[in-house]
Amino acid sequence: MHEQLNLWSFGDGADPWEVDTQWSDADRFPYNYGESNVESVVVPDLSSSCNPLIITGYTSVAKLVDFLADCYEHLDTFERIRILLGNEPTFTQQQEFRLKHHSFSQQIKDYWLERGISIRLCGKIIAAIELLKTETASVRISGHSRRLIHAKIYKGDRGITLGSSNFSYSGLRHQIEGNTRFTQQEATRFQEASLLAENIWNLGKDYKSELIDLLKQLLREVSWQEALARACAELLEGEWAKRYVKFSHFDDDLPLWLSQEQGIAQALWVIANVGSVLVADATGSGKTRMGAHLLQGVMNRIWGIGRMRQNIPVLICPPNVIDSWEREFTLCGGQNPKIYSHGRLRYQDTDSQNDITLAIRRTQVLAVDEAHNFLNRGTLRTKALFNNMADHVILFTATPINRGCRDLLAIIDLLGADNFDDKVLGILDQIFRRRRGSWNEKISSAEQRVLQRELQRFIVRRTKTMLNNMVDKDPSRYRDRNGKPCRYPEHQPRIYHCNETQGDRDLARAIRSQALHLRGLINLRSTLQVLEARKLDGITDEQYLKSRLRSAAGLAFYHVMSNLRSSIAALLEHIYGTEFVCEHFNIKNEIKAKSTGNILQSLRQAAGKPPKNHLNIELPDWLRDPEQHAQACAEEIQAYERIAQLAREISDARSQAKTQLLFDLLSSHNIVIAFDSHLITLSDFHRRLTQHGDCEVVVATGSNETERNRANKLCQLGSNASRAIILCSDAMSEGLNLQQASAVVHLDMPTVVRVAEQRIGRVDRMDSPHPTVEIFWSKDSPEFAPSTDERFFERHFFVSELIGANMLLPEDIIPASMRQEAIVTPEEIIQEIESAAAANEQWDGLQDAFTPVRNLVSGAQALISQAVYEEILGSKARVVSSVSVVEAKYAWSFFCLAGGKWGAPRWVYFDTPKSTPITDLEEKLGVKGGSGWYSINPPGRGRTGGKKFVVNTNNEFINLSVQKSLTIEAVCAWVKTWANSDAKIITPGKRTISLAGEPLSNCSELQTSGDETANKAILKPHSLQIRGVSKPHSLQMKPQSRSYKPH
Repeated sequence: MHEQLNLWSFGDGADPWEVDTQWSDADRFPYNYGESNVESVVVPDLSSSCNPLIITGYTSVAKLVDFLADCYEHLDTFERIRILLGNEPTFTQQQEFRLKHHSFSQQIKDYWLERGISIRLCGKIIAAIELLKTETASVRISGHSRRLIHAKIYKGDRGITLGSSNFSYSGLRHQIEGNTRFTQQEATRFQEASLLAENIWNLGKDYKSELIDLLKQLLREVSWQEALARACAELLEGEWAKRYVKFSHFDDDLPLWLSQEQGIAQALWVIANVGSVLVADATGSGKTRMGAHLLQGVMNRIWGIGRMRQNIPVLICPPNVIDSWEREFTLCGGQNPKIYSHGRLRYQDTDSQNDITLAIRRTQVLAVDEAHNFLNRGTLRTKALFNNMADHVILFTATPINRGCRDLLAIIDLLGADNFDDKVLGILDQIFRRRRGSWNEKISSAEQRVLQRELQRFIVRRTKTMLNNMVDKDPSRYRDRNGKPCRYPEHQPRIYHCNETQGDRDLARAIRSQALHLRGLINLRSTLQVLEARKLDGITDEQYLKSRLRSAAGLAFYHVMSNLRSSIAALLEHIYGTEFVCEHFNIKNEIKAKSTGNILQSLRQAAGKPPKNHLNIELPDWLRDPEQHAQACAEEIQAYERIAQLAREISDARSQAKTQLLFDLLSSHNIVIAFDSHLITLSDFHRRLTQHGDCEVVVATGSNETERNRANKLCQLGSNASRAIILCSDAMSEGLNLQQASAVVHLDMPTVVRVAEQRIGRVDRMDSPHPTVEIFWSKDSPEFAPSTDERFFERHFFVSELIGANMLLPEDIIPASMRQEAIVTPEEIIQEIESAAAANEQWDGLQDAFTPVRNLVSGAQALISQAVYEEILGSKARVVSSVSVVEAKYAWSFFCLAGGKWGAPRWVYFDTPKSTPITDLEEKLGVKGGSGWYSINPPGRGRTGGKKFVVNTNNEFINLSVQKSLTIEAVCAWVKTWANSDAKIITPGKRTISLAGEPLSNCSELQTSGDETANKAILKPHSLQIRGVSKPHSLQMKPQSRSYKPH
């Protein structure tokens, strides 16, 4: 068994740095070793001279800017400053070929425009440009394409150094270099070396104006409006992210929509800055395609920074969209993730489930589609996700997240609690302690704002309105495979009548009356017991029993009326079972895997077997005595039989009206989709529709894969199907694209807005070929229409499945009267959907991470006009950086920093020169305002501002995600502990420690960014060890667990 590599050990072998050797005099032979460095000799020679000459490689421009800026402060002491930029070594033959086609000056320009300049030099660049504009400065480059200049000579008035050192941090301080120096006391050597330098200088050609242009391009002076607009565009438009997204480049590849490109960039930015992301774009926005490219982009970034583990990324999604995801991954290329169905997480202790759990735990990137299905923290499928050790979690959902504490907690858990700061976890800990384990009470407004604002940093969300506006600005960037423009269709709500006869209405009233007398004994079979968590909430046995009894009766009433509204077949199935109904209505197609319903049989089996009782109160006789319980069940059976008899007397008018509507719609729509929540009703309509024989009818449910695929094929974009009717269960209302259809019919009226939105969402897609879609709602007579109480139960079922609701029912649920005046109409539901669509623009109070940035360039409070922003977007100029200096009452600075080859851009704000950087996009945006600002000439005050910022570059490591900053903090503590230990510490170790404490301005070429350092895979286990915590599986990790003492 191999011993684990010790990160801080140099092994048993002797390190070359430890060898105690005698070195030459550093003043005569400048070198970088121990306490000596070349810079301490060369720079004083040059700075104290009236006529310094520097001959160095072109990669030294950054250090030269430093030198020129310092010279500018004492310009009157110099007579002449000369610089010659020579060539760098060519590493490949390919570079030699480049030189034949590109001038040396172009090579210098390409190098620095590609590399960029350190932000700490922003003020010094301005000073360097001002100096170069004077007659004092002269700059040359190699003047011969075949005789390259590779000399390194630094000539001062009293000393000259020749050797290998470039005028860069590496050459002057870090690398082992060999140089020799002659002073005026060695007259012959000094004069000979000076002559050599002068002769090489004479071989050069003028480069002064081009260097000025290059520096200006590296740091372009602009108005504050343009500087801010460019910063906004860097984040919102996402040009930087294209390096991550790869295409197959086949002829049939469909380009990503501009909204998808920007969405990928914004999601990558969130991942780079906070670790995980919740992508919550509106339904129909092309989420699957964008998600596939996003996942590949994340993996490409991980590969690019050398942080790839061997584990395949994992995607969890609904079973009916697995094929869609696989297709998109194939088209976008790269490493395909392992895809698992939601349903496979519901089972425990099976080989299949264990394999999935292992894959989730070991994956580096975990993606979850339709993530709102995982908000119930108590389900097996949700618990399975908490075992992940992923570096990044990517959640997808178009369903708005409720702003209640339970939802917020679940989302924080899924995103990874260790990605949130101590303040947020502290609030959640306080709430948990205050509620003593319960999450049903409302949290304070202040607590809610903090949680929402923190969660906002993880969200990328564009609404339908925003997406349509984006399409309107650049329609050419939104085309389907057939070249047609893409845009969300307009909704045309329509109401149809069910044509109930007066006799049918009387019978429905009688059924309602009978249903109100049901006790709901079928819902009172489980143990009567108040859970400990409910006891801690103060729930008494009396309250619990009243709630159970009300709930049981109310549910029984709801099921009767809900089935009646759907169809007579559905109600009879509820009472007698599937087999009876199929025989009675001559239904042949097998829509269900097994028979359901038959409440009569269930009551007969339960009769005389009252539920177990753990309550310390007296129960009704019929709920505790077996004989009386059997009698109560018999009475309940009789009530159901009377209801069934009444149902058989109802005419076929409602079903005929709906059947006729579906046929009539085929005259104006090629494909019609009809939804009903009861499978037996869909089978009954299939029977009715196929009897006519002149249309294609498909029943699509979640269980029959063949029929589901058939429905997908008929309704896929570009389908030539006509006169097709797709009968769908609500299992087909999520995740599927049926956009070729242009009409949706609600056979039963959904009273939960979310269910209605999901149904409509199947045709409400950006790539819909239809400018408008029609949505049909049933107008039930008052006797059939759902009541407000029934709507309460339907919402309860939806919420229970979504977030695990556990509520007490109101006292007046299902009162003695039928309350027919309190019915729910389709007009109300339509109005609610329209209101919800407007409210969802803010997503129930939750914005996304980029809303504060968008508000700077759009809307009533925008600081940047649309004209300026559009001009920036349309500019083809190659700009590395822009700077603007403005007059303000207080000193402050704002930076948009490039992220390097594999990094994302970052925004940083400083209140004062020595303040802690603020990276929250919302905290300072708009606070300073734009009124009263005006740009000023930067050379004077710009240099001062640049100098002030040098102090702040030491704070770079603070500008990291919570998880990465903790990693850096832990490793730094470990290094310092090691350095101060009694163990033998070698010289380079001490040097490394001292470098860690130096300003970035002193070691910019050597020191890696904090982000790159935190991404080193070797650091992760060590940082967790120091912190004394492991990856939290839920919010059981308390904030105080982050504190640690290095051993």
